[in-house]
Amino acid sequence: MSESFRNALVEHLPRLQAYAIMITRDRAVAADLLQQTALQALRGQHQFTPGTNFTGWLYKIMRNLHFSALRTSKRKMLDLDSVPENSLGRSGGQEERVLVNEVSRALDCIPADQREVLILISAGDLSYAEAAEAIGCSVGAVKSRVWRARAKMEELILGGKLHKGGADVRRDMRHRKIGPIESPARAASAL
Repeated sequence: MSESFRNALVEHLPRLQAYAIMITRDRAVAADLLQQTALQALRGQHQFTPGTNFTGWLYKIMRNLHFSALRTSKRKMLDLDSVPENSLGRSGGQEERVLVNEVSRALDCIPADQREVLILISAGDLSYAEAAEAIGCSVGAVKSRVWRARAKMEELILGGKLHKGGADVRRDMRHRKIGPIESPARAASAL
């Protein structure tokens, strides 16, 4: 085994792990996928052409392994609300949790091809060229998918189009009955 190949593989493991967690949405499955990817890369070392895009090659291996696993078994949908908080990392403040839930729900609402590219570029920290090579399409197609995914995410999150229990969240806020707000002077005089 080439020492430079091994070093390059070890250097890419943290980014591959983040991508694996994003596409599987399960840390245990992501760990298995990462291990399988590293093993496949080591086995296929002779197939890699030095001087070409090593990052794209690794992401393509991981992506293909993930899709193979999905084809061979029924996909188990994971509800993030049912996962223990300690398995998702440190708990943040209330605003961070709301934002994470909104982003997660918005990701579920965009098409799979756009979601995959958005995750590769944003969470995987790949360049457009690396993402294009990893999924086997042109750089222009990657840019287009990222743009459409970001626009749809913005529309869903900032436009209030995410649904909670079938009702528009903004509409729920508008129809909520709120009592009159008293001025501080009026409240003090009532004492």
